[in-house]
Amino acid sequence: MRTSTAVTLVVAVCPALIAAPQLKPKPSEVPSLAGTTWVGKSSDGDEQTITFEAEGKMTLVKRGNPFTKCSWTQDGAKVMWEVNDRYSEHTGVISGDKIEVSSHNRTGKTWTVTLTRKRE
Repeated sequence: MRTSTAVTLVVAVCPALIAAPQLKPKPSEVPSLAGTTWVGKSSDGDEQTITFEAEGKMTLVKRGNPFTKCSWTQDGAKVMWEVNDRYSEHTGVISGDKIEVSSHNRTGKTWTVTLTRKRE
């Protein structure tokens, strides 16, 4: 009788455990960069300010010179932008109030930038 009860219990409980929904990890919520401004200095010493605007527009000020022929996209914690018809391309990873950026241009030059969110 004990064996029969144990087998019945296993047969009754196991399908429920197998069929139980598995919880998926929630993707990290990274807010849009639209409407934010970030400042930093590149690995080659250039200070820059980037303002991410709505609809993929942005303004980059580098060495005091503004560039507005730029566009950006964001996919979760990854942000990408280009300047002057892709003369330079930049890929960054957002982590809180920091963006770690790897950049390159058409001449083959590469550099990095750490940007920090500017709080108003």
